[in-house]
Formats: sequence, C-alpha cells, structure tokens
Amino acid sequence: MSRALIALIAVCGLPLAVAQSAQILIKAKCTFSDGTLVGYQSFVVDASLSSDEKRAAAERACEPVMQEASATCDELANHVDALKSEWRVAPLHSIEERKLKAAIKHALAAAPAYCKS
Repeated sequence: MSRALIALIAVCGLPLAVAQSAQILIKAKCTFSDGTLVGYQSFVVDASLSSDEKRAAAERACEPVMQEASATCDELANHVDALKSEWRVAPLHSIEERKLKAAIKHALAAAPAYCKS
C-alpha cells in the first residue's frame, strides 16, 4: 500500500508581518499521488521565495504528515490481511469465523478516509 506523496500549495500566502523581511503563511494540501487528501499543513516562508521554492517547502512540510499516513495505512492493511488469513482457515459458519469477519469490517470502518481509497 505504498503511495507516493505529493504536496500542493492549496491556499495563497497570507501576509504575516511586514517587517524588514516579509513572511507569508502557506497552507499546504498534503495528498497522495492519486489525489486522496490526507490533511493540511501550515508553515511560514519568506515572501521573496520563488514558486518552486515555496512548492518545495510545502513538500517538506507535508513529509511527516505523509509518512505518518502511509505508516497508518500500511499498518491497517497488514492487520486486515492477518485477520483475513485467519478467517480463511476458520471453520465454516463457526463463531470464530463470524468474529473474524466482524473484526475485519470494524477495522475497515474505523480506518481513516485516506486509507479507504
């Protein structure tokens, strides 16, 4: 379930301070490469940076968010795979089979939205 990360600048910068060096607040939209939204990350950068530098800063700001999201989705996938393996060998129509099926449904329902796509 490894997905490439991509961060897009979602909102234009808002002026924070107009001192000697102007800085802007940027809200980065942290998404997987398929466009699935993970969250937003705000950070401050120098207003004089180019668009490419701001985009690179947004990617750096989203990196920890994306790593955590990937780890969460990978952990969920491993857990569900383990439950499915147990479910496949459980006696047909047994209480154990029903409990495992319910555990799989519960794990998938409790998963963050970005892991469900």
